[in-house]
Amino acid sequence: MIDIGGPITRCCDGVNRRTFLQVGSLGALGLTLPQALRAEAAEQEVPTRAKACILLWLQGGPPQHETWDPKPDAPSEVRGPFSPIETNVSGIRISEVFPKLARQADKYALLRSVHHPSPAHIVGHQYMLCGMGNGAVAYPNMAAVISRLRGGKSLLPPWVLVPNIAYETNATPQKLAQTAGYLGSEYDAVIPEGDLVEGLMTLKNLDPPTGISHSRMTRRRRLLASAGGPELAQVEPTRASEAIYQQAFSLMDSSGVRQAFDLRKEPDRLRDRYGRNHVGQGALLARRLVEGGARFVTVNWPRRLAWDVHTDLEGMMRSHLAPTLDRAMSTLLEDLASRGLLESTMVLAMGEMGRTPTIGASDPLYADGRDHWSAIVPVIMAGGGIRGGQVIGASDSQGAYPSERPIASHDIVASVYHAFGIGPDQTVPAVGGQPKRVIEKGEPVHELFG
Repeated sequence: MIDIGGPITRCCDGVNRRTFLQVGSLGALGLTLPQALRAEAAEQEVPTRAKACILLWLQGGPPQHETWDPKPDAPSEVRGPFSPIETNVSGIRISEVFPKLARQADKYALLRSVHHPSPAHIVGHQYMLCGMGNGAVAYPNMAAVISRLRGGKSLLPPWVLVPNIAYETNATPQKLAQTAGYLGSEYDAVIPEGDLVEGLMTLKNLDPPTGISHSRMTRRRRLLASAGGPELAQVEPTRASEAIYQQAFSLMDSSGVRQAFDLRKEPDRLRDRYGRNHVGQGALLARRLVEGGARFVTVNWPRRLAWDVHTDLEGMMRSHLAPTLDRAMSTLLEDLASRGLLESTMVLAMGEMGRTPTIGASDPLYADGRDHWSAIVPVIMAGGGIRGGQVIGASDSQGAYPSERPIASHDIVASVYHAFGIGPDQTVPAVGGQPKRVIEKGEPVHELFG
């Protein structure tokens, strides 16, 4: 059961914590958002490299040549439209359309030999987010596993997803690895409502129904707690529902939670630096949430398959995709570092696949774009114990296949788990109680943490 509310306790002046955190009291009393949230739920941390993770999910599959693995000496149809630029780490070059990230290469690691076996969007989601392709079993997103094994650090939900769940034709959220799978719905992501660009986000049903007083809600909570009994509590749907109800009641009691989702509390100048779009503001919200105690925040690219650059690769990368990611991720790294959070917060940007090594090779209709390709998947990782300023693995001269240090997708997931102190052979109980390994195979990329 998740019960993150805790008992009402009293401060030395006789004021209980919930009165202490009434709406509007934070600024007057000098409390920061993390202090406010942790005042209501004492943090019990397991010593790990990472305490939180922010995933920038590039749905559609970013091209390796136009991001972190340029091939300037290859033929033009392989090289693509962009040139490489130097970074602030000698010997590391990335695509010219990421000038801001080029100035921060000392903070991140580039992985140039990641691969998995399926160039299909749906299955690619599963390999990159779960480490395994779904068969008869619905595997959980790695965020759900981390939430299950590491729990929450505050009243904020352990796993938050913005701005919306990934979508693909003929695919359920479960098939796209956007859920907790066999762990059960109690470990699914919480998706806030509102407009990220406008800045006012909120969790659904934080306020009691109209006409329901606090005392009446308290009576309902007591009635719910008294219903059932120990036998019923062992039934999986009942257990999951009870956990969700307990979390919902606790959230309703917290003004700090409301503040965490309000981007209007951030300076306009900083919001501008992140970018006034769903990705930039999603990254900023992610920083607020991990600062407040969230364990894992997924920022999905808002438009379906936006990185699926079958056509107009140059135009899409130059006008929207690259500038948006460059601004959001570079500002996120700087912001986390300035607050002393980068060391404990992993930042990961990747999609479900890479792109073909040759432009327009597979279909004449796509003469100015790249098709699906999973033999090389571009990945960039920072923070949470990651040693920046390095490149791990290499692709061949065409950017088609790994040529040095092949890294399977399940090794990426195992590396994220490793940062949180979770071993690949650790087990979690699936629905029904049967224990399952968190990942069927895979080993951490230990060079990341050297």
